[in-house]
Amino acid sequence: MKTDIFLRKAEKYITDKALIQSGDKIVMGVSGGADSVALLLLLNSLSEKFSLSLYVVHINHCLRPEAEDEAAYVEKLCEDWNIPFYLRKVDIKALSQDLKIGTEDAGRKARYEAFEDVLREVGADKIAVAHNCNDRAETMLFNLARGTGIKGLISIPPKRDNIVRPLLFATRQEIEEFLNREGVRFCTDASNLTDDYARNRIRNNILPMLEESINGGATLHMYETAEQLSQLYDFAVKSCDNAYREACVEETVTKVSLDACKILTMDEYLQSMLIKQAIDTLVPGNRDITHVHLRDVLSLLNKGGTKSVNLPYNITAVSSYNTLILTREELLSEGLCETKIIPDGSSVKASGYTVRAELIDNFDGFDYGTLQYTKCFDYGKIKDVLVLRSRKGGDVISVTPDGGTKKLKDYMIDVKIPAGIRDSVPVIASGNDVLWVVGYRISEMYKVTKETKRIIKISVLKED
Repeated sequence: MKTDIFLRKAEKYITDKALIQSGDKIVMGVSGGADSVALLLLLNSLSEKFSLSLYVVHINHCLRPEAEDEAAYVEKLCEDWNIPFYLRKVDIKALSQDLKIGTEDAGRKARYEAFEDVLREVGADKIAVAHNCNDRAETMLFNLARGTGIKGLISIPPKRDNIVRPLLFATRQEIEEFLNREGVRFCTDASNLTDDYARNRIRNNILPMLEESINGGATLHMYETAEQLSQLYDFAVKSCDNAYREACVEETVTKVSLDACKILTMDEYLQSMLIKQAIDTLVPGNRDITHVHLRDVLSLLNKGGTKSVNLPYNITAVSSYNTLILTREELLSEGLCETKIIPDGSSVKASGYTVRAELIDNFDGFDYGTLQYTKCFDYGKIKDVLVLRSRKGGDVISVTPDGGTKKLKDYMIDVKIPAGIRDSVPVIASGNDVLWVVGYRISEMYKVTKETKRIIKISVLKED
């Protein structure tokens, strides 16, 4: 009976948040832990009602000896429930060293790249991950301690782009009780029980202390606060969009001009959001703009004459009488020398990059990896000499499983690669067919399939 209550609560949450629609094809990340196994059980139980097609991706991070057993357990669950299973092995320690980031960040990066790869391979619509109510509270505390705004306090949203979180409403205790009632076991990652990571210290010490000594409903109260902040933030974003359209005088790839007088009539918080939106227009996806930078820009509006301030990403903000102008200096775009790629396992230097290629016989279960700077391709489909070079006129890349192509220029615009650096982005190409925009995506046409006989594995790493 309690199981039915949990499932009804989950279905209501999914419906209220519009996380899943009838007929969706969903890629799930399943580690074997309680949360992800509950996600698998939940979506499998709803699959007939919602006409869902489900696919499971499991990442072996090569960090713990029990990882092989966990992969085998998830594969057995999928076999029992007739759900396609995709295993990816990624050496997270090596990846973290290559990218000079922590193992947590490297693991997260590898997981989402694997999810996206399988999503493209099977033509799925969404990625479902198993974050829960406790994860949201932990992330809120983590962000609060480091310094954050409203968006950081929202921490983990129910959905972002094509990623959905159907279990975000449930506490970890509710999830484990649900699995126990269903008689479904789960794996326990011993590393989560240590205090080696900051997030673990919040999970194992701070949150339990809040529950025990301050309020037994602390986790749920933080979840509810995050929900209210999410609604507030959505309202603020809509208001900012309207304010930006009202204040914007001119907008190009490298310049945004704003009516300073109109900005000064706005609420202080809206002013900051508007400046941030202008900077986001110049540098999509930026991560180094802080509240201090926004305050520095706004302070220009209250000064007479012409004043300026320099910001990250080569941005300069200039206030001159009634106009605030933000400009981004064009980065020098250096073309790359064309370098022939020979798949003999040796490394060659090419325009500041080290390139290595080797040929491998395909076999059942071959792990062709999900590293950002190492990719595998079907060697039998390559008809021309393979080279690393800059983009050229006439370049195209296959972007759909049925072979649909897009001009490389249009693709670079779509993913917001700044115009000034597009010639500096290396591509691997065969004639005008682009196999790989390095650091971004690979061609659908040259992906490895079960029919592939020979694989060419290519690594492209920027030299320090």
